Amino acid sequence: MSRKSSWLSNFPWVTVALVLLNSTLYLLVAIDDDNYIQPTVGSLLDWGANFSGLTLKHDWWRLITSMFLHGGVLHLLFNMYALLSVGIILEAVLGHLIFFVYYLIVGIGASLVSLICSNFVVSVGASGAIFGLIGFYFIYIVMQSRPWEKQSKGILTSLIITIAINIAIGFSIPFIDNAAHIGGLLIGIICALVFIGFGRKSEWTYRSCFLVFIFSVASCLLCYSFVFGIMSRDRAEYYDFFLK
Repeated sequence: MSRKSSWLSNFPWVTVALVLLNSTLYLLVAIDDDNYIQPTVGSLLDWGANFSGLTLKHDWWRLITSMFLHGGVLHLLFNMYALLSVGIILEAVLGHLIFFVYYLIVGIGASLVSLICSNFVVSVGASGAIFGLIGFYFIYIVMQSRPWEKQSKGILTSLIITIAINIAIGFSIPFIDNAAHIGGLLIGIICALVFIGFGRKSEWTYRSCFLVFIFSVASCLLCYSFVFGIMSRDRAEYYDFFLK
């Protein structure tokens, strides 16, 4: 009985649920658009893609929905592979709840960076949140192990290659935004540094501080984005041509 309970508690429920959610939404968008390879811009906007002309007009929910949409089947497959590879490990490190909250916060933060930095981009994908996971894992490996050892070097090399491939894909496939990639990566690095810094204290203390920290970062980003949105209402009106 205890072995079964241990298996249930250690199973990466959140990671698997996120993969299923992303895959299901892609299928729904593909069916709605009757295009299973690469959905059209209109369909992605209808389903909640992040685009300044709509998001700045109080469609803030697009900061979240865009995290679960994808611009093509290859985009989806690569992201889900990366999510499974890194998510299973970090979910075991952080715990189910912390991992889920962290994933949402870093994904929203990446969407906000995209909103601020990429004026004309229709942005979708889990890449921003995944880059946050990769950034966290990279720092975690460097600071919690010996990076010069063979196993650690192999993991770090794999992470660097993953980052490079994602950025390259961002330049070649529509709807993928490198601003979100870089934003997620930086947020992940900062959160990892804070997490490891508090890790020397009791488990409850550092996890509580980590939660407070990521919520504080999210609040600051939301406030900045809100001010930016007020100052950019004329820009949002200008983007109306894209939707006509």
